[in-house]
Amino acid sequence: LVQARIANGTFFATIDPNQYAADLLEAMKKREAKRTEMELRDGRVISMFSQPTLDGLGWVVTHEDITERRLAEDEVREQKLQLDAALENMSQGLCMYDATGRLIVSNQCYREMYNLTAEDVAPGRTLWDLLRVRKDRGLLKDNPQIYIEGLKVALGEGKSVDFVVELTDGRVIAVANRPMSDGRWVSTHEDITVHQRAE
Repeated sequence: LVQARIANGTFFATIDPNQYAADLLEAMKKREAKRTEMELRDGRVISMFSQPTLDGLGWVVTHEDITERRLAEDEVREQKLQLDAALENMSQGLCMYDATGRLIVSNQCYREMYNLTAEDVAPGRTLWDLLRVRKDRGLLKDNPQIYIEGLKVALGEGKSVDFVVELTDGRVIAVANRPMSDGRWVSTHEDITVHQRAE
């Protein structure tokens, strides 16, 4: 079978056929199941799963063409890299929350703006968690609960919420909250201290 696939050009591109056969026979001898993914010379990606039969007398190897799935995964991975690059190169701090008010993602600018650690902004943290940390570190003047209640009411009605807040260290931050149709919302934070002082 290996020789036939070599002859018709459908054997794997980067593996020695003798080694392939030897590895498979060794797995069969040990009665060990084995899963591998390999690329054919024409670019298709094949997932193989080899395992002994339940009666212990035979061996089954299934071959599945996963090229489309692999391409889709690669595309998603590339889109994520591009999104991460865009987020990390923004001049504004950014957070996205789910419909329950839990953090989905934030960027480096946001963390630096409020002196937060990666643990502080771990996905799943609530808005209350973030505001409480900022309050504990002396960067928030107002009562977090009042802020959250007003924000939830407005976002629940599909309204955007913009405001300017002065931090205890004198910096002035413009915050814009934008609701999304599925209940999530995006919050951007821009340091406008220099602009404010100029005015």
